[in-house]
Amino acid sequence: MTPYCEIGNPHGHTSHWFRHSPRGISFSGALISIYGALVAKHEVTTYLYEEYKLSLGDKLVGLLVSSIRQYSNLPTEAPLVIEDHRPSAEWLNEGRFQLENLQFRYRASGSLVLKGVSCLIEAREKVGVVGRTGSGKSTLVQALFRLVEPAGRRLLIDGLAITTIGLSDLRSRISVIPQEPAIFEGTIRGNLDHFERHTDVEIWETLEKCLLADLVRSKSEKLSASVSQGGDNWSVGERQLLCLGRALLTRARILVLNEATAFVDITTDERVLVLDAGHLNENASPEELLSNSNSLFFKLVHEYTDRTGIQHD
Repeated sequence: MTPYCEIGNPHGHTSHWFRHSPRGISFSGALISIYGALVAKHEVTTYLYEEYKLSLGDKLVGLLVSSIRQYSNLPTEAPLVIEDHRPSAEWLNEGRFQLENLQFRYRASGSLVLKGVSCLIEAREKVGVVGRTGSGKSTLVQALFRLVEPAGRRLLIDGLAITTIGLSDLRSRISVIPQEPAIFEGTIRGNLDHFERHTDVEIWETLEKCLLADLVRSKSEKLSASVSQGGDNWSVGERQLLCLGRALLTRARILVLNEATAFVDITTDERVLVLDAGHLNENASPEELLSNSNSLFFKLVHEYTDRTGIQHD
């Protein structure tokens, strides 16, 4: 019989069970459970080490304790609101987007992922950002939402450096449609208007625009129709349309489509930014880049064509 070890806190509240066998120890989720229950203080981690080192082994418990201390000391994000530096109500009415020698790294000791990117995207301009895996495309999106702060220079929107304002003031005015639909357990209304800032009329108008109005009307609960965890009671296409509706409802001047291949059309993209190893390699119209067989964009398009068999117009 394989024995089990019970992990609890000094006050006797059990937080997790996991299997301890001669061939190894499976502790999926144990670290998070321990962290949540024990609140990772010195006296608690010391207790954990002394209490369980005999049954689990010094090396494993030492690893768990070290990880708990590491996660408990992670730096926090910037403030949601900086009261003495809030943007005006008129800010981000245009959506002019400017990168000035932007540098970005994920760790203080890590190498730069974006290496001095500079460009200007005018208001209402449609721009596609392309590049091979690891070129810096997703990093550029993370810099826009300040998931990690820039390592150098700055990013301005409508003339305002985004690092000078709170995260809530920034992120509430930018919308993103992710590669995988991000759906929350709750209701249709809650998924579209999580912070309850819009009227039912505005929500219905948005549902009309994203072609979900008839479907929602067919539900007896209408806007209060349930959405299960992960949106499993809605199809993938419907979940994607909900994400589109959420973005439309905010009326954001900057909309990011992350890996949204279906939304990209060479006839509607006015300009393409081609990233390569953290550098801005090319910045021109698709037609101009495709007419140059030496351009990186030309090579990327033909690599995609060869791999998928899909021809571009």
